[in-house]
Amino acid sequence: VEDSEHGIANDMADEDEIDDPWYINSHDLILEPLSTKGHRFTLVLLHSCSGGPDDWMPFVHQLHLPFRNEIKVVVPCAPVRFEEHGGWSGEQNSWFEYSEDGNSPKHLAQLVEQRTRLLQLVESERDLLAGGDPRRLVLGGLSQGVALA
Repeated sequence: VEDSEHGIANDMADEDEIDDPWYINSHDLILEPLSTKGHRFTLVLLHSCSGGPDDWMPFVHQLHLPFRNEIKVVVPCAPVRFEEHGGWSGEQNSWFEYSEDGNSPKHLAQLVEQRTRLLQLVESERDLLAGGDPRRLVLGGLSQGVALA
């Protein structure tokens, strides 16, 4: 199945209805720059499946750059989803549920939903930068977060 509106292909039918996402401890992590001049750069970082925004704190603390005080860090939190794979099942933060083979999304709608959410976030953060310069915004992720990025 291809969702041509969003440019995402999936070989699984997405006919099952899925619930709206909810969040265990919905806390998007936003670290404002220390500089009184505001920020010149923005990092948008996505955590892994089963992780959370706080997973990025060690990275941020080790970020030694001469312009560190001019960087805004934004780490959104993935919704909680019920996952079943590899004999394990339970609820965890997850940008999208994996199919049984673990190589594709189980429900295309979840991926589209989070992609839309991420695009809105990136666009709004870009607009806050001087001149809306997209070269000053870095998008990254860990594991499932990088797959979404």
